[in-house]
This record gives sequence, structure tokens and C-alpha cells, in this order.
Amino acid sequence: MRICNLLLLLTSSLLLAACSQEPQEHALSGKTMGTSWSVKYITDQRVDQTGLEEEIQTELNRIESAMSNWQEGSDVSKFNRLSQGCLLVTEDTVTVARASQTISQQSDGYFDPTVSPLIELWGFGVGNQPPEEPAPELLGALLANTGYQHFSIADRQLCKNDAAIHLNFSAIAKGYAVDQLASLFSRNDIDRFLVEVGGELYGLGENNQNENWTVGVETPSFGWPQGVYSVLHLNGNAVAT
Repeated sequence: MRICNLLLLLTSSLLLAACSQEPQEHALSGKTMGTSWSVKYITDQRVDQTGLEEEIQTELNRIESAMSNWQEGSDVSKFNRLSQGCLLVTEDTVTVARASQTISQQSDGYFDPTVSPLIELWGFGVGNQPPEEPAPELLGALLANTGYQHFSIADRQLCKNDAAIHLNFSAIAKGYAVDQLASLFSRNDIDRFLVEVGGELYGLGENNQNENWTVGVETPSFGWPQGVYSVLHLNGNAVAT
């Protein structure tokens, strides 16, 4: 009986110690979408760091493989090569395409996922050619084929009626990826984290100083050091820098 009581007391002590473990901050990082990703999270749980990192990278690889303009097999690349008609795409691509159309409408077209030909013309695209000032007539011709009204979504299909319509989701795909990583952490019962993909960030809960996550915005400058222009505080909200 004494041995049983001793074992019970020892087991209870171990359980109490495990439950009262202090929250620890962890950090992970990697590469995606031609840039980098990083996360910080705080938890008192035992976390398989390697497994979590693999989950994050798998999530990001899936999104990149759907929306990359550089990968020939992506939904976007296939759509851009399509002469006309519809293309069956992933749920990720449909979600981002719908959001892009909504934001385009709300901004009167200032946000425009169909400007891919202009991005290429100015030297910021896949070709990565040094930019030269385009001829006005060439700009006019390309502008005639831009605008969110030039593509449509039917169920899980992206559709167009002109081969000149090309998509580029670079201005929204990283933000979508951040949202997906936030959902991943929630699924893993982690509610204190800061996730970042290429300068797009989302913070939830508090950091290890028990304050909202802080993000410094550098002072715009051609020289170094630039210094901090402003500090943003994130808890349940996001920012694109």
C-alpha cells in the first residue's frame, strides 16, 4: 500500500509539473514564393518542431504550386497559356480569384490581378528583363486587355474568352498564405503566434513580454541604417509591409 501511495504521489507530481510548464517562445523559418517565411509562437505544450515545420512548408508549397507565375504546372501558368475557355483549378486558386475580383470591384480596379502583361513589360515578371520605357501604343494595347471583368469564375473553373488575358496573384497570394498558416496554428491549439511570408504578417495573442506582437516599419531611405519610422501592434489583425 505504501508503494502504491508513493507511486500515486510521484505520478501526480509529474503531471502537476507538466501542467505548470512555463510557456516557451519558438521560432521557425524557411523559403517560399521567391522570398522567405518566418513564424514565432508561444506555447506551454510539447510541440514536434520538425513536424510543425513540415506542415508549414507543405501548406506553402501547395499554395505556391497553385498560384506561381514561375512554375509551369501551376493553375495560373496553365490559365495564362490557355487561348480561351475554362480551366479546372484548386480551391485555393478559386478562393484567391474570388477575393481578387471583390477587391478589384471595391477599389474601382486599382487592385487588378490581370496586369500580368504590364508587369512583364516593365521588367518585374518572369522574364526579368531590364525595363525600358514602353511605347505609348504598346501600353495602350495591353491596357485594353486588363481589368477584372475580363475573367470569370464558374464553380472551380477560371474562364476567359481572349488569349491575351493573363493573371498574376503576387499581390494577394502571400497574404492568403499567411491566413492559411494562422489557421494551421489554430488547428494545432496554438493561440499566441506571429506569422510572416515575404513581409505580410498576422499576429494573434501576446508575445513573451505579455504585450501585443510588435512590428517595426523602417524609415524609407537609400542609406543604412534606416532606423524605425513606426511600430505596429498586432493581435488578431494583419499588415502588409
